Amino acid sequence: MSRASSVRMEALGLSLGSQRRPLEEAARRGELRSSTEALSRAGFVEHHCCDDEQSVLDLALAAVEQLPSVEGVGLIVFATGFPASGALVSRERFEASGDVRHLLVSPAARLQAELGLSQAEVLGLSQLACTTSLAALEVGRRALLERPDFERVLCVTADRLPEGALREQSFNLISDGAAACLLSRDTSGPRLLASGGRCLGVLADAGDEVLAASYFSHGRELVLETLGRAGLGLEQLDDLVLQNVPVAAQHVLASVLGLPPERVHCPTRAEVGHVISVDNFFNWRALTTSELREEDQQDRNVALLSVGYGQNWQCQVLGEAA
Repeated sequence: MSRASSVRMEALGLSLGSQRRPLEEAARRGELRSSTEALSRAGFVEHHCCDDEQSVLDLALAAVEQLPSVEGVGLIVFATGFPASGALVSRERFEASGDVRHLLVSPAARLQAELGLSQAEVLGLSQLACTTSLAALEVGRRALLERPDFERVLCVTADRLPEGALREQSFNLISDGAAACLLSRDTSGPRLLASGGRCLGVLADAGDEVLAASYFSHGRELVLETLGRAGLGLEQLDDLVLQNVPVAAQHVLASVLGLPPERVHCPTRAEVGHVISVDNFFNWRALTTSELREEDQQDRNVALLSVGYGQNWQCQVLGEAA
């Protein structure tokens, strides 16, 4: 068994903003660019938003609380897709004093304290937009392989849009939410077989049309490259799990890869929306808990693919060693 395949996702917790709103309400609030008809055809029905009192830390804690235990966690990787989510910002205190310390309060440190993990190291990760959560898994995997003193790594990704933000980005209906992934060595759960990432920084300021056009070619290449690192071919991939992208994009990507449509999945798009950086995990959990699946999900080879602003892509392959 290779060292690269010895890390597993032991447990997964998920949370959403407390307010569940239909697509039509986002339109009434002036939070959309497209018509409700267009977004409905894309497969979106409702989304989830934080109320005024619900912070990024609250989202993170709600996800972690679904894990069976955080005992033995030696490292917390706290990842955010939006820079504003990476700080518990007090704009009023900063503007009153001019002291930047009020802009540097981290939810990662607060999470460590709330969980009573005073011995755990803390690492913050951002600047990868909607691909941040998959990158956090790779950081956690490498940490477990390089640090034998770490029994477990807790990867948490949490984001909420600021008040007044549009709720449509790149033709997707946005939700606030969080995921907490507990990684460990050789316990239960699927193995993290391989990861891959790419960034086209020269196109960082490109518009939605450019991002959409490049999604298919670079997504295809990255999936194939990452499968290769895992020692797998496309024919050995059981499932490709996407973010909650529009229906048309899902079908085009399946065609570009030459995969049957039933092997490319966005099962929570209608009721969950695009949860910034964690809807891959909502979709993967929905898929693995489906009553239609009788075989052991741990034996299936699954690729998670995400794309985000800044022209970032990330792919993670889960399953058993080839």
